[in-house]
This record gives sequence, C-alpha cells and structure tokens, in this order.
Amino acid sequence: MIEWYQTDSGIWVQGEKPKPPRPRAIDLFAGCGGFSLGVESGGIDVAAAVEWEFAAASTYLHNLGHKDVVVFSDKPTHREKLKAISGTNERRQEEGCCRWFWHQDICKLTGEEIIAVCGRFDVVIGSPPCQGMSPAGMKSGGLKLTDPRNSLTLEYVRLVKELRPRCWVMENVPQLYTIGKGSLYRMVEERMTEAGYTVTGNIVDACDYGVPQHRRRAIVMGTLGDAPLAAPMPTHWPRVACPDGSRSFVGFQGKVEPDGDAGAQDDALGEQQLALWDSKGDQ
Repeated sequence: MIEWYQTDSGIWVQGEKPKPPRPRAIDLFAGCGGFSLGVESGGIDVAAAVEWEFAAASTYLHNLGHKDVVVFSDKPTHREKLKAISGTNERRQEEGCCRWFWHQDICKLTGEEIIAVCGRFDVVIGSPPCQGMSPAGMKSGGLKLTDPRNSLTLEYVRLVKELRPRCWVMENVPQLYTIGKGSLYRMVEERMTEAGYTVTGNIVDACDYGVPQHRRRAIVMGTLGDAPLAAPMPTHWPRVACPDGSRSFVGFQGKVEPDGDAGAQDDALGEQQLALWDSKGDQ
C-alpha cells in the first residue's frame, strides 16, 4: 500500500511522514540529571546543561551525555575527566543526549555566552538549590531568607530572561512560596512577568503521579504571551486518605507554612538581603 501524507501547506506527498523536530532545552542546576531524564522522556531534547558540583556533573554526563560532548570548565583536569566519562553508558541512545555542558559557576555565566555556542532554546528547566528553604534546614534551625543559596533562584531568573525561551519550568521545595513571607517567590513572579511571561505556580505530590512516596514539590512555569501552562492532571487519583487524615493536593492554595524565620530581626535582615539581590538583578 502506498503511503501518503499532507504537508502543512496542503500538498499531498508520497512516503513516510517525517517526525517533527524535538523541542530543545537547557537544564540549569542540572544535578545528576533527574529533571533532564524526565523532560527527555516527554519528548524534549535536553541539549545542554549547567552543573558546578563535580560528582553530580560526572553522574549526569555518564548517563545523559553525548559521546562527543563539549565541556566548558575553569578546571582543565575536570574538563578532561568529564569529557572522558560522557556517553559511556551504553544503554543510552544518542537522541536527546547532552551535547554542551558547563561545569562552571552559574553566577559568572551569561545567556549570551550560551547562545553563542549552541543557539537558542525552546525550553529552560532547572532546580535551584533548595537547602536554604527545605524542611531539613528548618529543623536544624538554619532556615533563613538570608541564606546565600536562596539568591541562586534569582540567578535562574536572570538566565531565563537572557536566554528568552518560549517557556520555562522551575522545581523546588514548597517553601519557595512561603519563605520570607512569600517575598522571594513574589520577586521571581514579578521579574518574569515584567519579561513578558505568564507565570503559574503549583504544588504537586509525586504520589499522585504513580511514585510510591509522598514528595511534594513547587513547580513554577512560565510561557511567553498570555497562554498559561497548567499542571498535569494526576494519574493516580483519588487516593485513600493517609492514617493521619492528610491528603496531598494539586495547586498552590496560598497557605503559609512555618518557614523557620526567627522573628522580626530575621525578617528585617531578609528584606535587606532581598533589596541587595534586587539591585544586583537590575544591573
């Protein structure tokens, strides 16, 4: 049987219809590659990544790196080691593998540098460090808005604005919405909105999508223009209530949770720190 397909211009052509090109993405704060793997499984080519921690970078490139990856690093020995390990996982296919990798301080990296090397991206993803906002830090008494690691969330914002993708997705702990009485998240939302993105924020629980554990995460997304991205519908819902009567939910409900801020003094310090980060972001 002769196969025919109709092109976008309406012309009928004989043969197998070509697959549409996969959207291209870059992963900022890539870690060992969990976010990239999930995005790639959804049909997106994660062509580039940025990760400073050497052990995480090694894991990422072993599993997700292209055999001919181009590595940028301030440390020549690290660059050669990362190039040597990239693409050595024989179970991986080349499609979707990372072709450019930055083992550098993200604060010193610019969108212009990235675009000059690999062109523009359709999607930017990333998981800025959560240690300054996570419940583990709260239990140890160390969770404060002034934690310098929290400023890296704004470095993600800066690079997204410079890269100008069609859409972006950021993952973090739910306390992203509440630390500093919500001031850090408001800064993210305001800057992205000013840059022309429609921003949506959700809290999702991994168990609602088939993962056998409660793992609640903040998912913040933005698209150029007025059409917002929606959180995916749960695939394993409804669930039986937990023994303590609790239930996970989808969608940020605006509930303020304890975030470990230690009173008015820390609030004042936090506001000063935000003002400092804000002034740096406007330069």
